[in-house]
Amino acid sequence: MFYCDFFEACDEIARGSNPYPGQQSFEDAYSRVFVCNQRLKENEDIIPSNQLYNMSYKETREYFDKFKNIKPEDIKASDVINVTPQSKSTIKEYSSLMEKNLANRRFCATSKGYLGWLCDAGEAGDIVCIFAGSNVPYLLRPDDDGYYKLIGECYIQGIMYGEALTNNALVKEKFKIR
Repeated sequence: MFYCDFFEACDEIARGSNPYPGQQSFEDAYSRVFVCNQRLKENEDIIPSNQLYNMSYKETREYFDKFKNIKPEDIKASDVINVTPQSKSTIKEYSSLMEKNLANRRFCATSKGYLGWLCDAGEAGDIVCIFAGSNVPYLLRPDDDGYYKLIGECYIQGIMYGEALTNNALVKEKFKIR
C-alpha cells in the first residue's frame, strides 16, 4: 500500500471529527495523531509546536502524494532528491515516527469524534476505556453476558496522559472483565 492510499483512507475515517472535540483544532489533532503526539525535534527551537506538527504533516503528505500514481519501481532517485534539505529532514523524522508508532495498528474515530490508533484486533463496537491510574486507554469488547474482554492498548489523540480529565471526555463506569 502506498502512503497516499493510507492517508486517503484515514481522511475518510476522520471526516466526521471536524471540529475536533476537546481543546485542539482539527488540524492540530490530525497532524499529531499520525506520530502519536511524539515530540518532533526537527526545527522545534524556531517553530511553535502546533505549527511544527502541521507543517511536518503537510510536507510529508505532499511528498507521498507526489508519488501517488507511480509504482515504487518507477520512482527515480531525482524524484526523491528534489526536496529542500530542511523539508527532507522534516519528512524523514515525521515518517520515521509514523513507521515506529503505527505498525500493527488501525486508524479509528470514536463515537465522540476523537481520532486514534487501535491494535489490529480492534473492531467497531469496542469501547475505549481509561482505567484509574493508567496513562493510556485500553480497548474493551462487550460480551453477551455483561462481561468485557480486554483487547489491548490504544492511542486516542486528546485523551492520553490525563487529558481526558481536563476536557470532560470521561464517563465513570464499572466493568466486569474476564
